[in-house]
Amino acid sequence: MLKKIISLTAIAATVLLFACTDDEEWPAQPDWSQIPNPDEVVDDGLLKPAACGNNVVAHRGGASECKAPDNSLASLRYAIEQGCYGSECDIYWTKDDNVVVAHADGNCKINGMYPWEHTLAELRAGGGLSNGEQLPSLEDFIREVKKEECCTRLWLDIKNITYPSTLTQYPINATKRACEIVTELGAKHFVEFICTGNATVMRSAFAYAQDADIVYDGAKKLLLEDIVPEAEPAPAVPENPRHPKKKKAGPALRCVGVRGTSGREYRADAVLVATGGVSYPTTGSTGDGYKLARQAGHTLVEPVPSLVSLVSHDPDCKKMMGLALKNVTLTLFEDGKAIFDEQGEMLFTHFGISGPLTLSASSHLGDMKKHKYHAEIDLKPALSEEQLYDRITRDFALLANHAAQGALVKLLPSSMQPVMVARWGIDPATKANQITREQKRELVQLIKHWRVSIDARGDLAHAVITSGGVSVREVDPKTMQSKKALGLYFAGEVLDVDAYTGGYNLQIAFCTAQSFANHL
Repeated sequence: MLKKIISLTAIAATVLLFACTDDEEWPAQPDWSQIPNPDEVVDDGLLKPAACGNNVVAHRGGASECKAPDNSLASLRYAIEQGCYGSECDIYWTKDDNVVVAHADGNCKINGMYPWEHTLAELRAGGGLSNGEQLPSLEDFIREVKKEECCTRLWLDIKNITYPSTLTQYPINATKRACEIVTELGAKHFVEFICTGNATVMRSAFAYAQDADIVYDGAKKLLLEDIVPEAEPAPAVPENPRHPKKKKAGPALRCVGVRGTSGREYRADAVLVATGGVSYPTTGSTGDGYKLARQAGHTLVEPVPSLVSLVSHDPDCKKMMGLALKNVTLTLFEDGKAIFDEQGEMLFTHFGISGPLTLSASSHLGDMKKHKYHAEIDLKPALSEEQLYDRITRDFALLANHAAQGALVKLLPSSMQPVMVARWGIDPATKANQITREQKRELVQLIKHWRVSIDARGDLAHAVITSGGVSVREVDPKTMQSKKALGLYFAGEVLDVDAYTGGYNLQIAFCTAQSFANHL
């Protein structure tokens, strides 16, 4: 039997729609004392879902697991067969006032068409799903779940319209029409709505839904209970008092749920904290998971920005801002010792350096108060110093009558040429055929070892990830369960685990979540 699970992500907002009504004013804050408990059965004469022993919601009907198309009836049936509490699906309003269930592309198009500009029939004529199904409507989905033996509810995700521009009216239309369909089919107990990231759509949902149960809650506190240690049986062989065996103390606590910011308690057999770090706080990653971990007695490694641009007070960076370098080698030094060396692409900015190489190098930075850092860029890594010297000699021979800057035209990007001449220290009026052997050697060193001081990391608000978090020494790597509190689990960036750019941090999130799921 599936366990009851609470998964704490960054931000969640859910609207449970009961019936349609006229517009109402949107309250500043719901009256939590008046919100009915969804676990309490209310006899209103309408069919209700069968009892469900879990809180598992299948994403797009569990399409990735059953290999059926996203938001298809086949994927919905799979979620129903698994006995899931809910099945999430995306809904859009159509021109003929229908509601289609579909997974639109990144441009909010279905079969190459904006759904609000076309009828349901036109969208269906544009092509079916890969398994032969036609595009389903909301009515199709409701009829699939509204059965006496079914325990699965539909979680309807009201999709925001952000392309070709932000269009709020169409999600509102989808909300209103969906409410009407739910009421017409008497399916209020089988449908829950998700309104995330769009307060206007949520307000409209509240206005169209009579007696709506608004759940807008965050995790404020873990519900922890002390574990009473069991008496150990006497050993078969008496221990030597001079050499007693060391016994590892087990967890002293058990996590049995969370208390929301509303004061409402959510009980569960397992609590998964997957709230991310503190980088890009506009996405909801504000460090809530760290607060919860501290409540269970966990040690936190100080969170710092990682995979982030680097700040340099070197004025040359600003002079070359916007210059992208390809096939260069970036070496990062800590107190004069190389700690990172890699070839790739980077960028000069008004505040320092950025780009893929820089992001990877930033993950090697330690305490910048204790150590000094600088970077060196090899602008011609394919050439040895002798080969580069010969190349410069040939170029200067061909451009013998050009001034110093003009003589670099084949070697360096145009925006870097005057900066190089200034750092080289040579008189800009010097002709190429007047440049001495020693000056060419100096130029070789500059090209092979272009130095940039590193004065600070970029800020957390723009870091790709957070380095630091819950100490992995206190988490079981096979199950992701806390060693401090049974029933408490961690996954993703909230842990003190991070990696280079390139999808590796996503892989960490996927793998830790998979380890948690496999344990249940």
